Amino acid sequence: MPMDLKDRIREAFASTGLTQTAFAAKIGVSKGAVSQWLNGTNQDLRGANAQAIEGLTGYRAGWLVNGEEPKLAPPLIYADGRFTEEVPAELVVRPSNFRKIWVLGKSSGGYLPERIWDDAGCMPDMMDMYAELGSSDPDAFLSEVIGQSMYPKYESRNFALIEPATPIDIEDCVLVRLQTGATMLKRLLSRRNGMITLGSYNDPAILNFDDSEISWMYYAAHEVPRKKIKTRY
Repeated sequence: MPMDLKDRIREAFASTGLTQTAFAAKIGVSKGAVSQWLNGTNQDLRGANAQAIEGLTGYRAGWLVNGEEPKLAPPLIYADGRFTEEVPAELVVRPSNFRKIWVLGKSSGGYLPERIWDDAGCMPDMMDMYAELGSSDPDAFLSEVIGQSMYPKYESRNFALIEPATPIDIEDCVLVRLQTGATMLKRLLSRRNGMITLGSYNDPAILNFDDSEISWMYYAAHEVPRKKIKTRY
């Protein structure tokens, strides 16, 4: 019997071992939305949500939405200077913007450079670590998450996909670099009258900064599990 939408989402959800609350936080929706998908009262899975579930679980957005095979995104192996698939090439479906996105920063202590790109548009502080991800932002990079203040949306020692070209809205997650050199992953709570207010998911502290105290602030798209990180060599 063909699986319907709720069954496909149930399978993807079950693969994570997460609670509905944690699953919802990681893909950026309410717990109620997840509950409605799982019990079948909501039969509408939008593209952005399907992509978020794919990024978290590996179950392809096309399969989640309409049962389009293959079910799982194919794993890749880096060898002899190129990527090869562990599944037959005719079954591989890779988005056109699927590419290597690099981890930025040589230390994981919360410090990133004031200038991400040099005059030639290159990242001078790029590490030898990367993940194969889909992003329409040519300047996207990965930043390691340190600490549990953003749990359950971001777990410590996993990574955040940062998209500098994406416009930022209130309640978005952002990577912020202060003039002091400190870098933090937070929620943007308010931005008015030259003041930036930031918060967390797992820490009640509210932080207020003047615009002049911030070097840059970039959109954080979603979490990338550490197991997806590869090394150049």
